[in-house]
Amino acid sequence: ADRSSAVPVLLVCVARAERLERSPSWAASRSNASLVHLEPLEEADTRTLLSGLLATADVPPPVASLIAERSAGNPLFCEEFLRMLIDAGHLEFADGRWKATRSLGDLPLPESIQSIVAARLDGLPPTEKITFQRASVIGEHFALDELLALDGEMGVAPEALVRKGLFVADRDDPSGRSLRFKHLLIRDVAYGSLSKADRATLHDRVGALLEAGKADRRDEFSELLAYHAAQSYLLSRELRLEPETLAPRSARALRCSTLAGDRALALYAAEQAVGHYALAIEIAREDEPLLGELQLRLAEAAFLAGTARRALRAAEEARRWFEKRGDLRGAGLALTRVASYRWFVGETSGAREAAEDAARLLEPLGRSQELAGAYAQVARLAYLDVDLSVAAEWGQRAVDMAREQMALGVEADSLITLGSAEGVLGRTQSVARLREGTDLASAHDMVETAMRGLHNLVVTLPAFGSSGAETRRVYEEMFAYARRHRFRTEFVIADEAGYAFAGGDWDTVLSLVREARGESVWTTQLQLGEAFIIAGRGGPDRSLPLLDAPRRALDELSVSHKIFVASILARVTLLAGDARATLENLDSIAADLGKGLYPEVDEAAVCALAAAIAQEDSVALDRWIKFALADHAGARRVTARARRDFAQAERAASEGDLDPSILLLGESAELFRQSFLPFGETLARRRRAEFLLRRDGVGDRESAQAELAAILPYWRKAKATWYLGQLERWAANHGLAFSREGFSADSIVAGP
Repeated sequence: ADRSSAVPVLLVCVARAERLERSPSWAASRSNASLVHLEPLEEADTRTLLSGLLATADVPPPVASLIAERSAGNPLFCEEFLRMLIDAGHLEFADGRWKATRSLGDLPLPESIQSIVAARLDGLPPTEKITFQRASVIGEHFALDELLALDGEMGVAPEALVRKGLFVADRDDPSGRSLRFKHLLIRDVAYGSLSKADRATLHDRVGALLEAGKADRRDEFSELLAYHAAQSYLLSRELRLEPETLAPRSARALRCSTLAGDRALALYAAEQAVGHYALAIEIAREDEPLLGELQLRLAEAAFLAGTARRALRAAEEARRWFEKRGDLRGAGLALTRVASYRWFVGETSGAREAAEDAARLLEPLGRSQELAGAYAQVARLAYLDVDLSVAAEWGQRAVDMAREQMALGVEADSLITLGSAEGVLGRTQSVARLREGTDLASAHDMVETAMRGLHNLVVTLPAFGSSGAETRRVYEEMFAYARRHRFRTEFVIADEAGYAFAGGDWDTVLSLVREARGESVWTTQLQLGEAFIIAGRGGPDRSLPLLDAPRRALDELSVSHKIFVASILARVTLLAGDARATLENLDSIAADLGKGLYPEVDEAAVCALAAAIAQEDSVALDRWIKFALADHAGARRVTARARRDFAQAERAASEGDLDPSILLLGESAELFRQSFLPFGETLARRRRAEFLLRRDGVGDRESAQAELAAILPYWRKAKATWYLGQLERWAANHGLAFSREGFSADSIVAGP
C-alpha cells in the first residue's frame, strides 16, 4: 500500500481482532490506512440472521433470546449454536414451523465457539465423525477423491456433512468434487479431536497417496507434500515410535522438505524456503551426503529473506561440514559465501580475509566455477575498500574464468564490480559494463546480483554528470524489480528510505527504519536517517544521543561505506546545531572523503564549510575551501560543481566581492536541487540570502525573501517542526518575513 500511493487502488485487508491486539500499531502506523472495526451484531440483527438461517420470521422467542445472549453478536457463534440445537433435537421443524422440543433451561451452554463446534462433532454418528476428522488431516480444502482414497471404509457420503453445514462446495471447482471446511475454526476443532498417533498415521497416508498420485507434478505439489511428510515425522518423533516406523517417515520428510525448499526458492518465496530447508537440516543425519549443500541453500534463502546473520551462520556450518569431510571445493564455495555475508552484516575485515582464504583453498584444485566465484568476491570487497587496482585485476580474472567455466552468475557479478571500479576511475565504459552485468543477471533470474547491479548503477551514474532525475529513474527500476521478485533485504529498505527522504516523505522513512532488522552494514545508514528526522522534528536533545552507535560502527565499515556514513553523520550534527562535531567528524576522514564516490560527499563538504562559518573558524574555513576546490575524483558530478560553487562563493566573499558570491551560491543551490539533496540546497540558499542582505542593493531584500520561500516547502512537507522554528528565528534575525502557512510554534514536537 505504501508503494502504490500514486495508483488508484483500494486494498481491503481483513484481520481478526486478536491479531490487531497483538500488534496495535499495525494500522495506526500507516498514514494512508483507515481502520474500520467490525462491531458485533445488535440483538435485532442477530434475530434477523436467525430468521434468514431458518427461512422464517417466526423464530421461537426462547431460542432467539438464548442465542442472542450467548453469541454476543458473533455471526459464526450464532450459526453454530443454532445448528447444535437442531442436531441435538432441541429445535425441530414440524407443521410448517420451528419449535423448541424441550426446555432450554437445562441445556449445558458452551461458552466458546470451539466448544460449540466440539459439541456438534461429538453429536455426529461415528461414521460421520470419522469422515469429518480425516478430512481435517487433508487440509482446509480437499477433493472427494482424496477423502475416498484415504478412507475407503467410510460409511457416509461427505454430502451429508455438507447438508449439516460443516463442509461447503469449493466455488473454484465447477465439477463439485472439491469441498472445504466452512470455517478454519471448524477444521481446527476436528483436527484437535484426533490423537497424535492417529494424526501421524493419517498424515503419512495422505503424503504417500499424494506422492504416488502426483508423481508427475511433484514440484507443483511440493508444499503440500512437505506439509504432510513433516507433520507425520514430527509427530512420530514426539511419540518416540520404533525406528522401523520412524525411518521411512524421516526419509520422506527430508526428501519432500528439500523439494519444497527448492521450489519456494525458485519462486522467490524465501521465508517459506528457509522453513523447509531448516526442517530438512534438522531431520538429516550428520552423514547425510546433501547436508553441506542444504546448509548453503538455507544460507541463500535466509539472505533473500532479509536475515543475513542466519545466512552467515548457515554458510559457516556448511564450511565446517565440508572441511570435516575433506571436501575442499565445497569448503571454498562456503567460504566465499561466508565472505559475502560477513561484509553484509558489517564484519568487513573478516569478510575480505575469508574471500582470500577461499581463493587460496581452491587454486590448487585448478580452474573452476568455485575459484572464479572466490576471485569475484575478492574483487568485490576490494572495490568496497576503494582498492581499485586489486578490484580491477581480480575482477578481470573472475570474468575470464567465469566465461571459460560457463559460470554466468560469477560473470555477471564480476562485470558489475569492474564497471563500478571503472566508474570511480572515471572510465567511460563503466556504465555499459554495469548494464551488461545487470542485464545478464536479470535474464537468468539472478535476483541478488541484478539488484546489486542496479544499486551500483545508481551510485555510478552521478560520476558521469547524470542528473538527479536520471538517477531516480534507475531507483524506480530497481524498486520495481525488487517487488517483482520479492527481494527485500536491508539494502533495498535503505535505498527506499534514501529515496523517500529526498522527497520529504519522512514518515515513510521512519516506517522503513522500523521494518529493518538491524543486522547489516545498512543499519547505520538507517539509524542516521532516523536521527536526522528526530533532529528536524525535535531538536538536538533527542537526536544527538542517537549518534553514538553509528560513530562506533564507522571503524568496522569498508572504506566506501565509511565515506557515505560519515557524510550523512555530518549532515545530522549540523542540522542539530553541533557545528563543532561536524568539523571534527569530517576532519577525521578528510583523506577518505577525497576519494569521492558519492554526491553525499559533496554535500558533506558544504556542511563542513557551513560549520566553519557557524564556528567563525577561519582556519577550518580555508582548509575546507581548498578541499572543496581540489580536483578530486568524480569532478563531473553535478554535486561536485555545486560544492565548488559554494567554496568559490566563500572565497570571493572573504575578498570582499559579494557579486560573484551571490551568483555562485544561486548556481550551487540549483545544482543541489537537481540532485535531490535538500540540505545542501537549503545551506546554499540560506547563505545566498545572507549575502544578498549584506549587499543590500536594489531588489536584494526581495531576492533574499524568495530564497527563504524556496527553502520552506521541503521542510514543511517533512513536518520538520524544530528546524522550521530555527528557520523562523533566523528569518526574524535577518528581518525577513516568515510565512506561517502550515506551521506554528505550537506544532513543535519532541520528535516522533
